[in-house]
Amino acid sequence: DLRSYRRLMSRCHEIGPKPYAESATAWKELSSWAEEQGSGLLTRLLTPALSTAAERAAITDARRRLARLAVAAEIHRAETGAYPKTADELVPVRLDEVPVDPFDGKPLRLRTTEQALVLYSVGPNGVDDGGADGREDERARDLVFVLAGAKK
Repeated sequence: DLRSYRRLMSRCHEIGPKPYAESATAWKELSSWAEEQGSGLLTRLLTPALSTAAERAAITDARRRLARLAVAAEIHRAETGAYPKTADELVPVRLDEVPVDPFDGKPLRLRTTEQALVLYSVGPNGVDDGGADGREDERARDLVFVLAGAKK
């Protein structure tokens, strides 16, 4: 089992440095990979936790990036009287660049409704649900940060 554990850790070192958008499939297939390698029981038990940890880290990173975008949008509103219509309006004065969504490698999205500015990431499922909140299951829908009080 020690040999299979070392192979697993080596594989994690290959996958880990890549952006999650590029490595998500490899993380999800890690358990199958470990079985194909003839890994021992303890290594196979550990493998799903590594995949889950990588996804949780990407969720946390997306939420942190959404918070940065929200702060920039609030500063924009305080200085101009309105939320930005696009995330690009925040560059380069409030942000160096629009934060990238860790799940698809594209810029984080925003949309304005009558009541709010909705900032969002496509989330772990990689599907753009237009900012549909997945509070009940954050893996099934978009990760959303809402700033109330927006006007179209």
